[in-house]
Amino acid sequence: MTPRRDPWIIGQGTTTERPYVIHTEKPRFIAQVFEEGDPDGIRAPLSYSLRDGRSLARFAFYDDLPDDRTLRSILRWADEVLAVSPLA
Repeated sequence: MTPRRDPWIIGQGTTTERPYVIHTEKPRFIAQVFEEGDPDGIRAPLSYSLRDGRSLARFAFYDDLPDDRTLRSILRWADEVLAVSPLA
């Protein structure tokens, strides 16, 4: 059975061309993908290091922030999705 919508969307901003990842399931959020060593990604209040050296930061949550364990699980999933996406 095909899901009603994709759980992840990866793309670029139309003005800045910054890369983003969007999680469409609860907790819904948008996060910017930062290149390895980018200080804006490293110093962000919430930052997640990806296996390829990049990081996710500047999160905008549209639902309540989940507990730490759930959030880490979702961010590991994001890492897996970004690792195989041709758009990332």
